[in-house]
Amino acid sequence: NKARAVPTGVLGPDSLVVSPRGIWVAANSGDVVVRLNPPTLKVVAKIKVGFHPGNPAIAADGTVFVPVVGEGRVVRIDPARNRVIGTWYVGKNPFPAAFAFGDIWVPVSGGTSLVRFHVA
Repeated sequence: NKARAVPTGVLGPDSLVVSPRGIWVAANSGDVVVRLNPPTLKVVAKIKVGFHPGNPAIAADGTVFVPVVGEGRVVRIDPARNRVIGTWYVGKNPFPAAFAFGDIWVPVSGGTSLVRFHVA
């Protein structure tokens, strides 16, 4: 029954998603998503995504989808290269991302819809 602080390198980390390949941490006070190595808990990458990243989700293919709440878009990160490989403008305040039924889902709280990303 131990707890320990794990440094993330970002101010106010407030959301994360975890996989065997990485712990992805976002902080809505910044513009990056941080990737931690699961066995070592060390920061291995800081990926610039845009202002106010929100709760990320991992797709079945291992890519990471991050709502960028402050810019009304969603970005997709390739974990093999630790870089953004796709950007979609979806509307005001997309948040949070979730993986379900083989797809990524993001509600757009400034509108009336969900955005569905089908990753084959």
